[in-house]
Amino acid sequence: MLKRIVVLTALGGALSSPVAAQIRDVTLPARNWATLWGGLFTNIDAIRDPATETTWAFDDNAIAFGAGVEREVSPGLLLGAEASYASTDFQRRTDTAAEPVGTAKLIGLYATGRYRYGGTNTLGGYLKGAAGGLGYQLAGEDGTNFDLSLSTGAGLEFRFRTRSAAYLEWDRIWAYHEKEGIDGGNTGRHTLLRLGVRQAF
Repeated sequence: MLKRIVVLTALGGALSSPVAAQIRDVTLPARNWATLWGGLFTNIDAIRDPATETTWAFDDNAIAFGAGVEREVSPGLLLGAEASYASTDFQRRTDTAAEPVGTAKLIGLYATGRYRYGGTNTLGGYLKGAAGGLGYQLAGEDGTNFDLSLSTGAGLEFRFRTRSAAYLEWDRIWAYHEKEGIDGGNTGRHTLLRLGVRQAF
């Protein structure tokens, strides 16, 4: 009887050890990501404001910051949201004169979609799209003027750990000022280069 107990105990331990090891070694795939980034607007188009019949002319080189969250809804496809902030100098210009330089703050709020493709699990490229609003907060005016804004971009992502990544991204942003829809000529086209990190949670 004692011999049977010893054999059964040893057999149970032998069977349970690999199972326990497998359970401990399982790493769940990263589904949720938080993002922080810093960047530079390399071009900010002038915006014609029909309400005041002036043109807002911006300094092209504006430092920007942002944060976002994403969730992987299918292999390679992530949906999320992000917010951004930038500050730069601007002038109000008419056909005959220009007001002194003031400060303009650009605030972006977007729903985002990103698709990873090619490469390896460590290094790969992706395409990105976003839709939302770009707000202009200008010196001398109250409130923030939000416009419909669309964006496309492409990037390169390096996962230096299973749940951590760094990336470099180029974005083209369209802002449709004081218009219904996206037709017409009153469109600002802005270019943004960003460098950021992502962390799974």
